[in-house]
Amino acid sequence: MDVNTIAERLLFTTVRLETQYPTGNVGLGTSFFFDYLFDDNHAPFLVTVKHVVKGTSKGKIIFICGNEEGIPMLGNCFGFNISRFETIWYMHSDPEIDIAIVKFLPMLDQIIKSGQKIFFNQAYESF
Repeated sequence: MDVNTIAERLLFTTVRLETQYPTGNVGLGTSFFFDYLFDDNHAPFLVTVKHVVKGTSKGKIIFICGNEEGIPMLGNCFGFNISRFETIWYMHSDPEIDIAIVKFLPMLDQIIKSGQKIFFNQAYESF
């Protein structure tokens, strides 16, 4: 699948979150990419809601795989496992604001070092 139009790109702006709580209960959610621009620098983040990650012990972020040509490989996913899942998220300090973010570059660096290729809309290419 070539990703050329805005509508096609929108398909790849979110990732799946799978969570586990200390009790053994599991949860599902989504997160979206957000690119913060400051002083001509880009800082990519994943954004979700606090109630999806609050109290979790483990988590997995599910990415669509990409190929060498930067094309998404639909049906092929890569799960990035994270222990102490809640601790990687920055929660908004106001309890009334249900937002949590995490820096994406450290995660992306680990994925690249593992040799895995993923596809996401933030950079419009596969890494």
